[in-house]
Amino acid sequence: MAVDAIRLAPKSAFSGVVGWGARRTLPKVLRAPLYGAFANAVGAELGEVEHSLDDYKSFGAFFSRGLKNGARSLPEAAGDWAAPCDCNVAEAGPLDERALSAKGHSFSLTSLLGDTALADKLQSGDFLTLYLSPRDYHRVHAPTDCQLIRYTYIPGSLYPVAPFYRKHIGNIFSVNERIVLELESEIGVFALVMVGAAGVGNMRLTSPEFESRHMRASVFPLAKNSSGPHRVELAEPLLLHRGQELGAFELGSTVILCTPSGALSIRASVGQVLQFGDAIGTTSSPEKGIA
Repeated sequence: MAVDAIRLAPKSAFSGVVGWGARRTLPKVLRAPLYGAFANAVGAELGEVEHSLDDYKSFGAFFSRGLKNGARSLPEAAGDWAAPCDCNVAEAGPLDERALSAKGHSFSLTSLLGDTALADKLQSGDFLTLYLSPRDYHRVHAPTDCQLIRYTYIPGSLYPVAPFYRKHIGNIFSVNERIVLELESEIGVFALVMVGAAGVGNMRLTSPEFESRHMRASVFPLAKNSSGPHRVELAEPLLLHRGQELGAFELGSTVILCTPSGALSIRASVGQVLQFGDAIGTTSSPEKGIA
């Protein structure tokens, strides 16, 4: 019944209202009490917040807050990959015949990425699905030294991505709004996908090299599927260092990391709780770097 209601609900309108509310400026006197109450309810750690609570003018600004210097550390080994975000590992496994699984359902890698050529490069590789809950830090970072080749915004639905909905809507990640980053490192080409969810119509890419900081609000159309995927080819690859910020969600959502065959020995396991910077795997040739 709940899933049917979600399927039939006007999700774009709902997310628009939530996004509008999240961007409304709050009276300064109310900010610390409201954010503190929210953090207490979901278990968020306020001791690592970058600024004073009353500096965050809106709930969206607080939710996509940065971290104090030193709040996270990267793996010591050069060949170790870092978790790109705070998360719970929801799924992990092989890209069997270019398919991914989600709570017992499967969907194609091509449908997730919106790019047959990129899916072909990742055939027989591995994937990690990383779920960000409301308590988590909501910025996303490069898991290793790499280069950004291109990125694609794919409009779509905004279903919730909590475990209950992943179980009942099997292709949820391939129909929800998302941003696909095509990156290249010492292991070759890999993909990092930021998947939107109900109330999360304001994903953003935060590097000044990106075309837009607020993709739905400016460059890309608000109407669902009005113009299809929007791909941005970089004139020159953008060098990114391990841990460098890539983007952010204004509410909880999901990151999916897809790597090529045999390139990364993944150590993260389903159900594991991770923080940004925790080691999730290692390359077979850590001495090789990106020029």
